[in-house]
Amino acid sequence: EATGLALGDTFFSAHGLTDQTDIHTNRTFTVVGVMEPSGTVVDQLILTSIQSIWDVHAHDGEEVDPSTREITAMLLKKRNPLAVLTIPNTLRDTNMQVALPAIEVNRMTQQFGLGTAALRAIAMLIMALSFASIFISVLDNIRARRHELALMRTMGGTPRTLYTLLLVEGGLLSAGGTLLGLVLSRVAMVVLSAFVEQQFHYSLSAMMPLPGELALATAAIAVGLVASAIPAGRTLRLDISKTLSEA
Repeated sequence: EATGLALGDTFFSAHGLTDQTDIHTNRTFTVVGVMEPSGTVVDQLILTSIQSIWDVHAHDGEEVDPSTREITAMLLKKRNPLAVLTIPNTLRDTNMQVALPAIEVNRMTQQFGLGTAALRAIAMLIMALSFASIFISVLDNIRARRHELALMRTMGGTPRTLYTLLLVEGGLLSAGGTLLGLVLSRVAMVVLSAFVEQQFHYSLSAMMPLPGELALATAAIAVGLVASAIPAGRTLRLDISKTLSEA
């Protein structure tokens, strides 16, 4: 699909993905079949025999010593789980290098650990800024509505009622921000999964919740409630007569 080739089409082999200067025009390849998608790395490959690659690199009038023909890389698929232990130990006694995909991916993840830690630090900084933002917002809200709050006290509202009201407002603000963040993250994941599936044929679960995501959302709402609770406590010490006299 990526190349646009169909059955019967011909093409040349070349070195690299973008460089068009080293194309082997001395031999042509013909598409003789298209495999069904398997969801593996094979979906990204054009399969041909090893002999055809050696033929492409042969030149007219040149005799190639069979002993000089080499294979640079080979992908092995195990039939027995024990092969994960036996094959690497066997090949390490030769001049070949062994790479287990699972171990290499884990090693790559560890190498990117610094970047992951930096992203976590940025996320914590954003949460701290959100805490300060909600704190200042509720505090300014109390200052702007102090006369209204004092009037509510004279009409029978208890300090606990006003405190709960401001706490609910802060909680709704943090819950709304958390919900908006979840929606935007899902939209971004849908776009990213479509791109990854088109380019690499790798399917991402865009709508499934990630591990720890619910706990993180709960923590974000809890941070909003705590940020609201601190300034809302001023309503418990509100001087009604002084506040109304300033109106």
